[in-house]
Amino acid sequence: MIRRLILLGGLLGMLAACGGAQEPLPTAVPAAVLPQNNGAQGGAQGGAQGEVLTQPEIAQVAPGDKPLLPPLEGNAGGASLNGGSAPVTESGDTAVGVVVADPFVNTTFTLDAELPAAPAEAPVLRQIQRDQIDPAYARELASRFGFSGDLYQETFPTTAGLEAGAVTFAPPIIYYAFDGSRTFSIDPWSANYHDGSVAYDYQHQTDFATASQVATHFLQDRGLLDFPHALQQGFGSDVFVVRQVNGRPLNQPEIVVGISATGEVSHVSYQVMPNLETLNTYPLISAGDAWARLQSGITINNIPYTLFSSTNDALPAPPLSDEIQSWSHTYAPGAAVQLYGWPNAYLPASGSGTARVLLFPYLLQGDAEVINQIAETVGQQITVEGVMGDDGQTVTVTSWAVVNDLEPLALQGIVGRDGQRMLLVATDGQTYHLPDAPAAIPDGMEVFVFAWQTRQTGDDVPTLQWDRIDQVVALEETAVTEPIPVGSEAVNGTAITIEGVELAYFATYLYPEALDGQPTAATPTVLLQPAWKFTGMLNSGQKVEFFVQAVSSEFVQP
Repeated sequence: MIRRLILLGGLLGMLAACGGAQEPLPTAVPAAVLPQNNGAQGGAQGGAQGEVLTQPEIAQVAPGDKPLLPPLEGNAGGASLNGGSAPVTESGDTAVGVVVADPFVNTTFTLDAELPAAPAEAPVLRQIQRDQIDPAYARELASRFGFSGDLYQETFPTTAGLEAGAVTFAPPIIYYAFDGSRTFSIDPWSANYHDGSVAYDYQHQTDFATASQVATHFLQDRGLLDFPHALQQGFGSDVFVVRQVNGRPLNQPEIVVGISATGEVSHVSYQVMPNLETLNTYPLISAGDAWARLQSGITINNIPYTLFSSTNDALPAPPLSDEIQSWSHTYAPGAAVQLYGWPNAYLPASGSGTARVLLFPYLLQGDAEVINQIAETVGQQITVEGVMGDDGQTVTVTSWAVVNDLEPLALQGIVGRDGQRMLLVATDGQTYHLPDAPAAIPDGMEVFVFAWQTRQTGDDVPTLQWDRIDQVVALEETAVTEPIPVGSEAVNGTAITIEGVELAYFATYLYPEALDGQPTAATPTVLLQPAWKFTGMLNSGQKVEFFVQAVSSEFVQP
């Protein structure tokens, strides 16, 4: 039997130490909630410098016009899947699929619900996104979330060193607010809130009744539930706030509130559409016609679907999560520290004042002129000497320097103690001293160490200025077999009983295009289109929802 060694967690530690991580920001909302842009990078305003964008036709027509609407396909939140399998996620998290082959081609559909006789027509709504964030609006929304301090904008490396003619993108305009462990950000698409002091663990959930009550109080107290809505259970302990259009639900939430196991708000994703307007009222196909269309094929009729897991139990623990151990270098309050990395800097949006600079994961403080000088080195590697604050997260800077040529070290070996010292005997035979190594690391453990450099301290072995230590775990390698598409067994060859039929709304995202026809990173226009929603249960115990475009075909683009 072949055995192999894997280094779990070391890569993440290395990326974080090498500047891949930024100030902890709010958690991402579920993938099905985010707009899909066919490969374009969302968030930036406009396209390449000098690029002219053309807005979608629907974004240009006046309310009262009745343009052809796009089909629902391609805007369902998932990429094409090989083999026609449906994406399946754990614990009630949903994945919306648009597939190449029909995953339900061998599935028997049974209707066990009434087909509604009405309505015969329904409005289509449109949201034209802001191109820029109004600073006054950002300030007002930050205040509603409980932030009273300055707003900041992140600074990025300059483009002075780029070659002539190189394509560049304007960075997104994002405002940030900070208050201790709490962070708030807002861009033209969404706002996000995160409280780093509230532990959020998908393995330990709060019941929906409690979670929804906590979420409602948090949002109501801040005046954020100012549109018709209903609450739905998300994955884990998340609460989804779903817009109701004339009493009919949208297929995705506009607010997601994460509740901890102790009943506290950990994070909020806020994507409320403030500029919704009625484009026009369109005639609808009947629920009976939609039922016939559903039975005749998912793919051929561009019918997106949402497949849920069979239960909403806790997410499974990551592989070997109970076996792998990792340690980050920590410093006692008042200790002298030397840090390395790439700084992240946030400048006051007012244009004056002291920058907020992080050398992950620590916040730098000290003389305002020094901090502002460090902020100008974004994109460069630096080292900072300072004193750790009482909170264990803030470092007062005593000196600093740019060290662009410093190459980090990635070492593997066995640890052991020599008196009070922890030593690493690396695989290349070299021995190193690991200062401040946690006592919990047992002698003889094989580890992966990420360090910045070594230094001589008068001892017989060099001292490692280490950042992270990860246990190396040996796994038995099993025979490799051809992968089975996720969800294929749960869909193909099964039966579905449709238990509910209603008119709902489906969000479609229309992005501007550059004159060369390529997708851009601009914010989209959002259409809320009526769709006949069929809710059913597979004989495997999984819930599934289908969305059949309800607008009459004569008003839908071919």
